[in-house]
Amino acid sequence: MGHAQRSGCLIWLWLLDPSHGLINTVLLNLGLIDSPITWLSSPETALPTLIMVDVWQGVPFFAVMILAALQGVSGELKESARMDGCGPWGVFWNVVAPKILPTILITTILRIIWTANYVDLAFILTGGGPAEATTTLPLQAYLTAYKSGDFGTGAAYAVIQAAVLMVFIVIYVRLTAKGDDQQ
Repeated sequence: MGHAQRSGCLIWLWLLDPSHGLINTVLLNLGLIDSPITWLSSPETALPTLIMVDVWQGVPFFAVMILAALQGVSGELKESARMDGCGPWGVFWNVVAPKILPTILITTILRIIWTANYVDLAFILTGGGPAEATTTLPLQAYLTAYKSGDFGTGAAYAVIQAAVLMVFIVIYVRLTAKGDDQQ
């Protein structure tokens, strides 16, 4: 677990604190809620909150990748589509979208693989609770092996996770190989 990841998780802990957190304070002051929300202490809100934080942390990666893909779309292709009678939406759907779709797919697959291996967020923010509502497979493997001392079961969880991730890795490899064949 890197320092930046830990620092980011600690900032989210502060933001989501029910008593003094910035998010509850803003929502209360705007009159959007009547009482503070226990973002990480309630089984109903803990998992959606972790998902929201994970999405928030992944947005910069997606933004950079999509921007790079958009910059790679040839202006000549767009101009030729306009000359053929395409409007703005036609240019987007017929020229831009097909060109950036491989980048979106590969970026999504990479993010799924990274998120599936991400123990830090759930461990620091909730420890897998409340009532194991946020216990992910990698976190369960970690807790079983290192907190309970049951290294065999922890390793079994890790092998199951590796098998599940192999599906996404195979998809990733095939997509990148297909991209190499087209170039």
